[in-house]
Amino acid sequence: MTPASLRQIRTLLDLWETGRYDIGALDHASARMSLREDWSRGQVLHARGWIAARNSTGSSIYARPARSLGRHPWVLVDALDAGARRRIEHGHPPAALVETSPGRWQAWVRLEAALGAGGRIAATRRLAREYAGDSKAADGHPFGRLPGTTNRTPGLELVNGKAPFAKLARVHPERSIQLPGSDVQYATATEPAAQAARESVRCGRVRRDQSAIDFAIACRLAESGRTDAEIAAVIRSARHDAKADRPEYIARTIAAARRRVQHHPEGAPPVPPKTRP
Repeated sequence: MTPASLRQIRTLLDLWETGRYDIGALDHASARMSLREDWSRGQVLHARGWIAARNSTGSSIYARPARSLGRHPWVLVDALDAGARRRIEHGHPPAALVETSPGRWQAWVRLEAALGAGGRIAATRRLAREYAGDSKAADGHPFGRLPGTTNRTPGLELVNGKAPFAKLARVHPERSIQLPGSDVQYATATEPAAQAARESVRCGRVRRDQSAIDFAIACRLAESGRTDAEIAAVIRSARHDAKADRPEYIARTIAAARRRVQHHPEGAPPVPPKTRP
């Protein structure tokens, strides 16, 4: 690994200032991700040989603030073209822009407040919709490309046949943004109840699919007196597909949850309703 590449990695870690980090090496041939989780800054830098070796043998390298942290202020807006990059720099200036390949960028945006995963997903969706990023890729624990490494995604090779470098195009450590909006506020306020509902699905008390998770969340939040707008915001933040943008699906789910809560006020395990695709 060159000194310039190592400086790029140091710069991003120092910008995040979260203390713990996850590193992923995606082998495109097998589509398998090798994870190194909850590393300190020193561990990441000490592993530069492993990072360089995996990168040189065909893996793309990713990084994020550690999933174990829970709450932090960083969100990632992905798949920005040149026009979207200019708009986001003017509207909600990111603390860092990473050029992932020629003409494509990822923006790391620092919020003024540390949020849980639900709040960060809602914030990411709002920014992505506003600036034409990839809203369906919104994640509370997103991996971004590690600057200073090559983008080994097949089909992105340069005219000379080499893989493009992911590199820091802009770094502004002083930048943070306030992102008012009901979805962000609702998703943050209801995160504990939403997480409890997700756990009920994982523990097998309801069927394990995304519609079941949505219904369990809606039931839990309806029981706790949350409004339809609050419940809808949490469902939107939990989904990673087209249903996040389908108000009729969300309205049906909330209505079914309210009927279930009304008929079973003692908190009987919810059974997901049948929903049209």
